[in-house]
Amino acid sequence: YGISVSEIPVTSSGTLKTKNHLQWVRMHIALEEIRDHGTDAATDGRSANMGIIIHPGVHDILFCRGGNMDHAGNIEFRSVVLSNLHAYANSGTHEQKQEIRGEIIEWVRTRGGKFLELDKSRGW
Repeated sequence: YGISVSEIPVTSSGTLKTKNHLQWVRMHIALEEIRDHGTDAATDGRSANMGIIIHPGVHDILFCRGGNMDHAGNIEFRSVVLSNLHAYANSGTHEQKQEIRGEIIEWVRTRGGKFLELDKSRGW
């Protein structure tokens, strides 16, 4: 009954890991504030017009401090960027480079992906 000892998130010294749990709690507090009051406490009571994403999709591109994300969407995104790198480097004008960037962004969006940035107090 309950959680297996092997599933409890602890460090090698036996300290309980709470970072992800605390992030989850902060996100749900923000969601409850929006649900109960139609505002976001983190924006000083202004109307909350935000979409909090609890679980990013497999085609989403995730941005956060620390850089290299091994999320499936990021891995695919890096592959597409690398496959366009030669054309981008050899494009002669700013407009050509902008077109290549636009095509990559469109590729992400047509697959249902989004560009998401981590907000430590509310999630993605």
